[in-house]
Amino acid sequence: MWALTTQEKYDYFKSIVKGNTTEQILDLWYKKFGEVKSELWVRDIKHKYKFHSGIDTRFKKGQGRINNSYNLKPIGSERKGYRGLIMIKVSQPDKWVYKHKWVWEQANGKMPRDKVLIFLDGDKGNCDLSNLELIDRKEELIMARKNLFFKHSVLTKTGISIARLDLKASSCIKL
Repeated sequence: MWALTTQEKYDYFKSIVKGNTTEQILDLWYKKFGEVKSELWVRDIKHKYKFHSGIDTRFKKGQGRINNSYNLKPIGSERKGYRGLIMIKVSQPDKWVYKHKWVWEQANGKMPRDKVLIFLDGDKGNCDLSNLELIDRKEELIMARKNLFFKHSVLTKTGISIARLDLKASSCIKL
């Protein structure tokens, strides 16, 4: 923990705290003593000696956010989401959905919970409807275990057929 080592520094710090922001305090301190300090140092000194600037930094009712640029993007805007998947803004103020799911649902209706969408060519940026395939989670599991995902859509479709055949065969064996 830092301390003010002399009475002069203590008195000066106490005199500049009232009505000044952390940046202003740092600037005044440097001009007086030539010492470069951090914002953390100011915060800790204020806490240790129970100094308060008197500046109310809380949001006032109806003030709104200062940095709205993220939320002000228009509907239809795109951004990268989790694991590089593209997200699209569908409504205000801040409703984002995965683009591949949105494209599929616009053409086919709501997606069932037990199904997943895969990219046939393995490219997460290619959200064209012809590149999307809806499969069961069990089929996806088999495809992942047997490395049946490929960079070519025809090969991935073949992998889906193999996974479906594997599922059918395993259900026949259990009977």
